[in-house]
Amino acid sequence: MIKNIQSAEVHPECDEFVTVELTKYYAEELAGQLSFEANHNRNKNTSERACEIAESVEIQLRSRQRG
Repeated sequence: MIKNIQSAEVHPECDEFVTVELTKYYAEELAGQLSFEANHNRNKNTSERACEIAESVEIQLRSRQRG
């Protein structure tokens, strides 16, 4: 998945965050892989974080479809 990131940069307001650019297809793939990880990981913290990230990606995808 990482090889499909077209660009990445540190967020200008917080160096703890990175902004990445993916095609719609790869963003959907990322959300699917994260959802799978959320549902199948035995570590509760990892599972919850994967779910949060997947939901964030899905929200971004939906907002782009409307606009």
